[in-house]
Amino acid sequence: MEYGQFCPIAKATEIIGEKWTVLIIREALMGSTRYSEFQRGLSLISPTMLVKRLDSLVAHGLLMKKKIPAQKGSVIRFKFTDIEDLSEWWLVVTGDKVDVCVKDPGKDVDVYLTSTVKTMADIWMGDTTYRRAKTDGALRIVGHRELTRDVTAWMNRSVFANLPPASEI
Repeated sequence: MEYGQFCPIAKATEIIGEKWTVLIIREALMGSTRYSEFQRGLSLISPTMLVKRLDSLVAHGLLMKKKIPAQKGSVIRFKFTDIEDLSEWWLVVTGDKVDVCVKDPGKDVDVYLTSTVKTMADIWMGDTTYRRAKTDGALRIVGHRELTRDVTAWMNRSVFANLPPASEI
């Protein structure tokens, strides 16, 4: 529906005022990133209507459509807030092969991790957990829900994590 006005509220209503659109935005804000997740959250919407509304939101720049590559590969970017030189690192994972880069590899990033070096070291050594660091605000993780839901599934702690600190030995 067009209102023929250039008021920002009228223009926004033209985009989000269609049936189901606000509920689709709600699902996106709650973490839905795949068609099947939107469909599950909005069980009464027809597949045709869902595709139409998603395409409209993409066309207006409110959602981004990204194809997930068929190959087994992920890119993880680390941003360390407590250092200036080499504050960004990338892990490029293809199958069982992992490459570490200190320059942007020019690939789409799947997961963004932002923290201090100490926070990541504390997690790796078992002094804290990913969940606790996120809750405390010491770690921000943004990316595909499949990868950010359980970071420990793809990034293990050190083999020394369960040992007592040297000061206690």
